[in-house]
Amino acid sequence: MAGEDDKPRPARTVFRPSPLAAAGAVPPPAPGVPPPPPAYTPPPPPQYASQASQQTPLAPPPPPRRAVSYADDVPPITEPMRVRNPLMASASRFLAICAAVQAERQITDAPTLLARAMTELKAFERAATGAGLGAEDLNRSRYALAATLDDIAQNLPGGAPADWARQSVVVQSFGQAFGGDQFWGILDALLARPAANQDMLELFHACLAVGFIGKFRIEGDGPRQIQARMGAIHNALSGIRARPETDLVPAWRGVPTPIRKTSRWLLVLLIAGAALATLLIAFLALKFFLDARDETAWAKVRTLPPTTQTTIARAGPGLQTPASTQLERIRARLTSACVKADEDGGAIR
Repeated sequence: MAGEDDKPRPARTVFRPSPLAAAGAVPPPAPGVPPPPPAYTPPPPPQYASQASQQTPLAPPPPPRRAVSYADDVPPITEPMRVRNPLMASASRFLAICAAVQAERQITDAPTLLARAMTELKAFERAATGAGLGAEDLNRSRYALAATLDDIAQNLPGGAPADWARQSVVVQSFGQAFGGDQFWGILDALLARPAANQDMLELFHACLAVGFIGKFRIEGDGPRQIQARMGAIHNALSGIRARPETDLVPAWRGVPTPIRKTSRWLLVLLIAGAALATLLIAFLALKFFLDARDETAWAKVRTLPPTTQTTIARAGPGLQTPASTQLERIRARLTSACVKADEDGGAIR
């Protein structure tokens, strides 16, 4: 009815299907084609004659659910990624393998991981060549990546490092037993000309960040040496590559809010309270200072003689009470024979 439709309805919770789940949902069958049967239909529960009239009819079984995929939780990237350093973008997958091995601190299947590393290194070579990287820089970058993974893998606990050393990435790619020493030589050559090797310096900085240590592993101040090399790369690039104008988080600024003016009386009260607090602190400080000085004077006064109460030891003369002449004076004044004065204890009658 129109009157019922015009009434305001209370707030309700509306459940909407997720767009990610809808993107991966199975499309409905075409018209004229029977729908596929469900994978499993549970048998209906038995109905007893005594309870058939009391139980409500059961709901139909839910349709079979498809396997959950991690791709359902991550929406696809529609905008192309802006690449500032094509060399780092090409080496991202190989660096991810190095970081994963460093984080796990173990290798469960060395041959499989080694084969995957060689595959990713070849993929990096193709991507870097397509990005226009020269032959010399390509060899340097491949050497840095291979030496980084070998250095991490050969210094993990367990028996995997021994198997890795015989067929390491550097051995298969360059025919060398260990590539740690040459890594630092290449880095020093790049630091000599930082303006011409910006992308390469960023790659070497990333190799140090994921765990390459090399010859500094056996030295006592190895971590400090690594931090010093990373700081040198950062300082070399800071004066060349300007900071991007766009903020990392565009919404980092707060909402501008007008400041409420403070009442004049409130300022007076605050000033008066501050003055009273200052006077109280000054009074307590002076009292404590004077009490500390008086204590020394009182300690000296207490040592002056006599230190006990003074008493007189000798006995004095006894006190004599003079005799009272009041009775004689009264008798002298009485002239009548009918009146007689007598002393009765402490009274005269």
